[in-house]
Amino acid sequence: MDNKHQEKNEKTPVKVLDVRQVLEQLGFDPTAAIKEIFGNRNQSSEVQDDRDSPKRI
Repeated sequence: MDNKHQEKNEKTPVKVLDVRQVLEQLGFDPTAAIKEIFGNRNQSSEVQDDRDSPKRI
């Protein structure tokens, strides 16, 4: 019974892959794919709100 308990506690190694490597392996351009997925996150919400809101006179 102790052996089964030990086996459950042992973690199998997990391979961590870089997102860009995976996208390249799938045949995608990593930079374009990341922009498509996440959009342009460099803009602050304030800038987007100012652009979308009506102008005050």
